[in-house]
Amino acid sequence: HLRKVSQSIFREGNVVGMPVVTSSYVAGRFDDLENTNLAEAQQVVKLLNQAKPNEKRVFPAIGVVAFTHEQRDLIQTHLLKIKQENSIGSEKILQLERNGLGVFCLDELYGQSFDELVVSCTYGPNDSAGTLTRKLAFLNTLENIQAIRCLIAQQANRITVLHSLPDNFVQSARVSDSEKGLYLLANLLTLADAQASGDNEYVREIQHKLGFVLPPNKHQSVFLQEVKNRLRAYMDADKIAFASMPPGLHKPLFVKPKFVIQQDAFFSRLENTFGPWEAAMQDAVKKMGMEFRVEWASLWFQEPKLQERLLASFILKKLDSEEMVPDKS
Repeated sequence: HLRKVSQSIFREGNVVGMPVVTSSYVAGRFDDLENTNLAEAQQVVKLLNQAKPNEKRVFPAIGVVAFTHEQRDLIQTHLLKIKQENSIGSEKILQLERNGLGVFCLDELYGQSFDELVVSCTYGPNDSAGTLTRKLAFLNTLENIQAIRCLIAQQANRITVLHSLPDNFVQSARVSDSEKGLYLLANLLTLADAQASGDNEYVREIQHKLGFVLPPNKHQSVFLQEVKNRLRAYMDADKIAFASMPPGLHKPLFVKPKFVIQQDAFFSRLENTFGPWEAAMQDAVKKMGMEFRVEWASLWFQEPKLQERLLASFILKKLDSEEMVPDKS
């Protein structure tokens, strides 16, 4: 059942450890003198006006990310004008600001945290013939490569990417990493299509290119195997087993009838796991009526006998106090 839960927390096609990414082709024009894209700025404002509260009637904390400082300033100017003129949507903007709305340039994103991100890639064609601006090359500088990686690693529930890059350019840029910044951006845009397709293998391929690499699909944790061996001194061996999980997830230890034991708190084996997904997994375990417990490998390394007794005592006391009947299924 844990296997099904882990696959259903986010919609089909999403891979463990990554937020939901959507992209929208705006077909805007980049102003080489102003370093702005008016169509994308207007679309950002439109998306903010479409923001909806969650089931608790609370609006998400939204971060707007522009790829140039001038585009950031243009978006801020649009929002300020709406508030000053008390235009349609001004109340929504004020509410979002109270809930943490912020507008940043790409290089200002480090250390920020949001529920949702709206990204304006800004760069695109600079004339009616569709000639792409040469300033796209700026994305391949070391500073911008690091900034794009920071964007990709953001722990947001959803990332919406607005761009004005033609599909043939995106498909070409995502193949070779010789221009690393464009390569990462193109694969981020491709990830949105991959997630929408529901093809997990395709998603994992793009995920790998973005640096979210799954470790080799090894067997269960050696540490939890040791925990399992030690618990056999306190209960029947057939009550202790590893839960079946999808690829990319650590297999937790399951002690019948209702204990789920995980090493170091994380289900995902990705180097950069996704905080909301991890929290949702723990909540799902608890809603199933299970007792979720984290065992820290560092503590077991320091005092194995003490940690063994603490864990066994926790399980046995719970069993005694609740007089639980083991699951015969």
